[in-house]
Amino acid sequence: MTIQFYAKNIKLSPKTRKYIEEKLQKVIKYIGQKTKDIRGIHVDLSYSPQHKTEEKIRIEVNIDFYPGQKVLQAAERARNIEEGINLVQEKLAKQIEKKIKNKVERK
Repeated sequence: MTIQFYAKNIKLSPKTRKYIEEKLQKVIKYIGQKTKDIRGIHVDLSYSPQHKTEEKIRIEVNIDFYPGQKVLQAAERARNIEEGINLVQEKLAKQIEKKIKNKVERK
């Protein structure tokens, strides 16, 4: 499993990268999937100084599984990266809960 970072108009410090990776590892553990079942994780970060609200940072995370499985995606705007990744983590957790619930109901 690889995590690819794309940053636009923003610089990622090693500390920020590590924080994002730790948060995503928690999501992966929550999925209950083996890391070999995940093709890749894409993290897009962008800073938009022209945005009218205070939430100028946009974070989007895509978790790609191997064929036959759904892609999980979450995007959020926030004031800082830490706040944004926490919101994205919550959205992904809700999607995972829904996916697990649907899988249980089918059986």
